[in-house]
Amino acid sequence: MPKHKKICYIDDDRTINNFEKLFILFNEFLCYIKLHYLMTNKYVIHNNINNLYNNILLLSNNFFEQYIILYNKEMPTNIDNIKINISYNSNDLIPYIINFRDNINNYNYNNKDEKNINFILNDIISLINKFLYIITLE
Repeated sequence: MPKHKKICYIDDDRTINNFEKLFILFNEFLCYIKLHYLMTNKYVIHNNINNLYNNILLLSNNFFEQYIILYNKEMPTNIDNIKINISYNSNDLIPYIINFRDNINNYNYNNKDEKNINFILNDIISLINKFLYIITLE
């Protein structure tokens, strides 16, 4: 793991399966943006983070439901010691969200059975792009 680990960085650790990596990735992201939501004093950012959070929460729930249906046999029977790394720096919001988007983009499923997962991931990327556009206008 890099010394200067970004919060939404997924380490290529072979001991953690994809479900755990994605679970950590999504939950760190949701916690991070909720923390920004609580700490910001700018209405535009506050309001748009709230919208992003609510929409991504719904999509991530849908994503994991689809993922579990598809990869039922590959699901871990036990998940121990999941660590979610969260910190707050008001200047890191945009780079963090871009980093999350890029990580999500790396999970491109090609099998035709996985098209629902891809649609959900594309919806998440689209929401993030809209969010970034709106807050950069501010």
